[in-house]
Amino acid sequence: MEFRIPRNHSSKKMYLELPLEELPRFTTRPLKYLRYLGTIILGQDGTVTGIEGQETGDNDSLVDGSIYEFTLSGTCMRASATL
Repeated sequence: MEFRIPRNHSSKKMYLELPLEELPRFTTRPLKYLRYLGTIILGQDGTVTGIEGQETGDNDSLVDGSIYEFTLSGTCMRASATL
């Protein structure tokens, strides 16, 4: 899984690569964990949605092959995760 994070307002992104099979070591709620990572790394609250804008809940499961985005509250910057 790749978790992409925007760098200020540039088009270049940094990312954190996490093996999907390793996530159970860290959490039983992976979407909440992605929201936590985005908030801690960027220092701002946000939400995790599907690439097409579908709402996700903290207790939802990851869907293999899906793309998730971390959107900062109050801005148009996004981070995305591809499984």
